[in-house]
Amino acid sequence: CESLACGKPTIVSRINQYDEIPDDVCWKVDIGDFEVDLLSSYIKVLLKEKDVRETLSRNALNYAQNALNIDIIAREYYNVISNVK
Repeated sequence: CESLACGKPTIVSRINQYDEIPDDVCWKVDIGDFEVDLLSSYIKVLLKEKDVRETLSRNALNYAQNALNIDIIAREYYNVISNVK
């Protein structure tokens, strides 16, 4: 989440909470036999393709500002808690 908030192109493992992040925000690596190959391929693309890095950066920053914003999250918690009867 810190990397996304800094607008950094991010690669995560496709597990648990990371799988909930939209695919256009970060790239996900399936855990298994091809994990290293896929991670290596992702890194090579990011190193070579400036436009891909910039797009992921913009998407990450936008996602962090909207979905990870503490004020928005607190408001959502408040709304849920205040509606509990």
